Amino acid sequence: MDVQDLSSRVVAGAAAGNITVTGIKLNDRLVLVQDLTTGADITTEFSVTADDTINNTGGTSTAGHSVLVTWERKLHGRVKFDGSPRMGRYRYPGPLAGKKD
Repeated sequence: MDVQDLSSRVVAGAAAGNITVTGIKLNDRLVLVQDLTTGADITTEFSVTADDTINNTGGTSTAGHSVLVTWERKLHGRVKFDGSPRMGRYRYPGPLAGKKD
């Protein structure tokens, strides 16, 4: 089973084109891009074009606005009931690391 990891950031808007979103990776999937100043959902205008960058060339300008960006990253591996993602028999450390199976 794949586990999704959701992350979000509020970033400064810009003219249509690149917007820096620290932490987003090229293979992540955008879930929501919302202009917090106007309330508009502009997700369909954007794509992830590089690590830390989303782009809407030819789209809506968000210059001077705050923009909420939410994205999903798939974590591949098996998941046990304690919520720890696993690859094979190795456990990734997390809040439940050290818990007996």
